[in-house]
Amino acid sequence: MELETVVAFLEDLTLYKVLSITGQVLAVIAGAWLLLAVLRKLIRGIFNVGRLDPNKRDTLVTLSLSVTRYLTFILAGILLIKVFVPTLNLGPLLAGAGVVGLAIGFGAQSLIKDLITGFFIMFEDQLRVGDYVQINDGVTGTVEEVGLRFTALREWSGKKYYIANSEIRTIRNYNRRELRAIIHVTFPFEEDPVRVRRFLEDICKEATERFQDHLLRGEDGHLLEPPQVYGVT
Repeated sequence: MELETVVAFLEDLTLYKVLSITGQVLAVIAGAWLLLAVLRKLIRGIFNVGRLDPNKRDTLVTLSLSVTRYLTFILAGILLIKVFVPTLNLGPLLAGAGVVGLAIGFGAQSLIKDLITGFFIMFEDQLRVGDYVQINDGVTGTVEEVGLRFTALREWSGKKYYIANSEIRTIRNYNRRELRAIIHVTFPFEEDPVRVRRFLEDICKEATERFQDHLLRGEDGHLLEPPQVYGVT
């Protein structure tokens, strides 16, 4: 019966109906675009009110925008189908064609894995937007997006990688506490090594005094490893 409805609709097309359908399609697209713009502004405003860590706030914003985008596209798709076939009952049609079963069999499993993994990455605070991380001992870069289905990294060369959340097995996060930062400093080759070392040691002493509240301390209160010069080569 549903197929007959579609055929009857196509046979009954007139110029008025074509213009009417075109107007409704444009209205749905414009409405979806406007809804996304309003929700995007609303979401950013909500998270900017609280006193969240900037990186965590950006992560929550990107995740919320991702959810909003998917839901808006699904709603717009349903409305577009109803525009073309107003009397069409989508439930029996999808069930009869086996679309639902195929979607679950081929697409939904990986999608659900992506969603679940993405949720736990967020819930356990494994990474945030702005963190410098290495994924699966492979791609290393700065986190730019944490979405429902993927996490986006920007490599030092400028390349952007999109990694499905379900493919993420290990995360090496370089923005967590208790990390040792090794800084290589370059000097002109004609400089005296002794003078260079003395200069660097003075910088380390100044850094210790200036940032002592942020350095790791032992149970006795002493600094475990203050800034120091490892060598001059």
